[in-house]
Amino acid sequence: MQNSKLIKLRAQALINSALRSLKEEGYEEAPEKTVDYESYGTLTPCQIDQGVVALVLHCNLSGGSMADMDLYNLVKTYLRNTDARASMNAIIANARLTNKPITPKVP
Repeated sequence: MQNSKLIKLRAQALINSALRSLKEEGYEEAPEKTVDYESYGTLTPCQIDQGVVALVLHCNLSGGSMADMDLYNLVKTYLRNTDARASMNAIIANARLTNKPITPKVP
């Protein structure tokens, strides 16, 4: 268990270092303590955007805001707005029940 905590801390340090290099003056420090479910709303928009940047880089996406997809606003809304989160979760649950893939409609 202790080993996995150390690995997680090292990974976080590497990710934060990479984001700091990428964002330069626009970088905002990550929270020092783990942010629990009730406190997701305390994350700043900048901190959430940096998390999306990490996702975009890791998945080698062309961007986080392309065509009709806006991961930045999606994640900010999901983490900071409980009513919107409930609606999004209902859409996802419905898609799972009907076994339909969730696909964007790109013109």
